[in-house]
Order: sequence, then structure tokens, then C-alpha cells
Amino acid sequence: MNERGERSGQRPRTAPSLSFWVAGPLAVALLVFVGPGLWIAAWAIEGAILKNELGALARTHDEWTRRMNDRLIQAEASVARYGRMLTSALHEVEGETPQKFDALVGPSRDGGMVSRNAGFEPRRDAIVWLPAGYPLDDREKVFLLELKRMTELYSAGAPGEPINTWLIPRRNGLVMYWPSHTSYIDQVDTTVDFVNSEWTTLALPANNPEGKPRWTPTSYDPGAREWMVSVVVPFFRDGVFAGSAGHDVTVNAVMDSFRELSLYPRRS
Repeated sequence: MNERGERSGQRPRTAPSLSFWVAGPLAVALLVFVGPGLWIAAWAIEGAILKNELGALARTHDEWTRRMNDRLIQAEASVARYGRMLTSALHEVEGETPQKFDALVGPSRDGGMVSRNAGFEPRRDAIVWLPAGYPLDDREKVFLLELKRMTELYSAGAPGEPINTWLIPRRNGLVMYWPSHTSYIDQVDTTVDFVNSEWTTLALPANNPEGKPRWTPTSYDPGAREWMVSVVVPFFRDGVFAGSAGHDVTVNAVMDSFRELSLYPRRS
């Protein structure tokens, strides 16, 4: 009786239900097949998004490169035309007088010579700077006036992005048209040695026998307060090297065009 009673007090065992036999394999299948499948799908989606992001960055980079390249090519083509114009027109100098030069250019505070402020209009006139001791005679005065006039004529119709147009006579000095910098005439330093700078040496026939446009390293102009790079070519007078001609392109002007290509627009 006791043995039977002990047995009768045991909890009866039940057979696994149908739901167990269905849910068990299903859970295993989810773990074995569906889980990795979801992970692979997520990885593929993430890869596609990353590929799309990289493609957008690559397209933006290509557009930046194209804009930079176009800007530099445009500046090179412009300065090459400017150099050819100077060379072709400097065989004969007519229409100017030494008296006109004296009326337009006078002594500067540092011993050189510079364009007079009276009557100077930056959107019309190019500035003339000459260092102290520049060898001036009537023929040279007429020559400098012609350089000034031709620089103004070229700049009035020149296309493209250069901020200025200038030339450096082989004896030193500078003729520059910079219409956007209205106060530059008051910031002239006629003691600067342009002849031994890269603005001239890169254009010398000994260094550039083919006369191609050459780019200077980036430099800082304290008057304009701008970082810039210059492209230069030689020009000739009666077949003899007469100086270098150039344009400047500011770093800010280049970066401004890049800001238009922001991949992610700024949130206000």
C-alpha cells in the first residue's frame, strides 16, 4: 500500500505538445537561416549606402577638380593672349608724349615714382610704379605710357576670373590694373625688387625658352591682404625680352567656387 501510495504521489509525465514540435524547428531555422540572411541584407544595404555616399563624394571631388582646372586654364589662356598683344604692339610706340607721363606719374614717399592720385580712377586706370633710380628718358616714358594704355585696353575686355592684370618691365617696376582694389595706389612700395622675384625669373628666356605660362608658388600680398598665386609669361620688344606679364588668382576666389558644391547643405 505504501509503495503504491508513493508511486501515486509522483507527478505524471506529459508528452511534448504539437506546438513544441513546430516552434522548435522554426526557431532553429530562424537562427540558422533567417538571422544570417537578415545580417547579410543589412550589410548589403549599408554597403549600398556607403557606395552611394562615396560616389557622391567622388562626383563632388571631380567637379571641384574640373572647376579648378578650368579656372587655371582660363587664366593661362588669358595671360598668353596678353603677352602676345604686348609683343606684337611694342614694335612701334606712337601717340604718347613724355609730358603726359610727367602729368600722370610723380615722386613717391619712398623715393621711387608712382601714379598721381589726382584724376586716378581704379576702374579705368592702371597704376605705374617705378623704383628709385629707374632709368627714365623721353623714350622710356613713352614706352611706359604705352604699356599702361595696352594693359588698360586688354583688361577692359579680358574674360575670366583673374583679379588683375599686370606687367613688370625688365628694368624693374610695375604696371598694374586692379579695379576691385581701389586703395592700392596708396599702398605702393616702390622698393620691392620685382626683377629678382619669381614673377620675373619664371618668364626669363633662359628659364622658359618656349615662353609658356608658368605658375608661381602661393604668396601673401600684405596690401590686398590676400593669399594668391600668379601666372606669368614673357613679352618682347623688337625681339628682345622686355619683361613679364601676369594675372593673379586669389585662394579665396577659388574656395568660394568650391563652397557652392557642398555635399551636405548646412542646417540653419
